[in-house]
Amino acid sequence: MRRPTCRRPMVLFMMALLLVLTCVCCCEVYSCCACCCGHRRKSAIPEEEQLRSGKEELEELLKKKSINFVADQWSDAAPKAEIEEKIQRSWDVSYIAENFELIEEVVRIMKEYPGLKLHVKGCTTSKMAEKDLYIVRSAFGKDFSEDFPWAVMDLEMAYAQGRVLSLKRILGDLGISHKRIRTSYELTKERKIVLELEVQEV
Repeated sequence: MRRPTCRRPMVLFMMALLLVLTCVCCCEVYSCCACCCGHRRKSAIPEEEQLRSGKEELEELLKKKSINFVADQWSDAAPKAEIEEKIQRSWDVSYIAENFELIEEVVRIMKEYPGLKLHVKGCTTSKMAEKDLYIVRSAFGKDFSEDFPWAVMDLEMAYAQGRVLSLKRILGDLGISHKRIRTSYELTKERKIVLELEVQEV
């Protein structure tokens, strides 16, 4: 006579598996709720308070760090490809590795205060010479046409514009919407980028 199969181990195994899956689902739900609630609480902070706190953090950060650029010189006699590479390098934020330490902190501040936008001001020391227009336009197009197809090169402050777009591209890659970034260019005594926080316009 065939003995009946004992199904108790299988039942116990299925119950244990169900318990584990239930715990995993509960943890996921709790984590999601905590994240959403935390974001909601931060978003609920008045914009004026966000601006004050965000500005304080950014100002403290900029006292210690800054975004730097190389200043490559080039000769008209050099090959076109070499000249274009040097031009692109002169506005490339990513060329100097130390810049990322500051950029990552700026991204953290932007994510912490979702009611704010970033004003990125590109500064250049001189207006572009007319004789350099062709080669700079070519370098600009090759560097930015894919990421910013709508961008029209500023004929006088292309280098300042290049620095701004280079930073804007990196911020976008790190999760900051371009809608939260306002840009401008200025003629100054230094090649640099100025960062300022503002309240987002609705």
